[in-house]
Amino acid sequence: MQADRLTLRVNAHRGGICSIAVDPDGQFLVSGGADGVWVWSVDRLTPSISRGIVQTVDRKEALHTLPPRDFAREAKLRQNLRVKVMYDEAKVDRLIAFERERAPGAALVELMESAIERWERDNRD
Repeated sequence: MQADRLTLRVNAHRGGICSIAVDPDGQFLVSGGADGVWVWSVDRLTPSISRGIVQTVDRKEALHTLPPRDFAREAKLRQNLRVKVMYDEAKVDRLIAFERERAPGAALVELMESAIERWERDNRD
């Protein structure tokens, strides 16, 4: 017995897709490329699966997008924050969580930069 299959053409990423995954509940498809991460609703794709046709998904159909992440910068900022708090990982996490409450939509890099600025401001000699 042949399983139903969907061939999906994603016209969202510039420079190609590096990875693709479906969440454990099967509700969302996530595609990642050099230009960021895109989240898609599988419900919108389901009708095509049973017909086995090729479906094209365009950039405008994404439910949510995330900007590309600078992992090297994140690692450098986290290490900077670790040094400031004497390698207390729980304190690092609390400082970042505090900044996330103040700016829920901010990127991790921005949160860590804010946490460092706040730490330096609050701990001046």
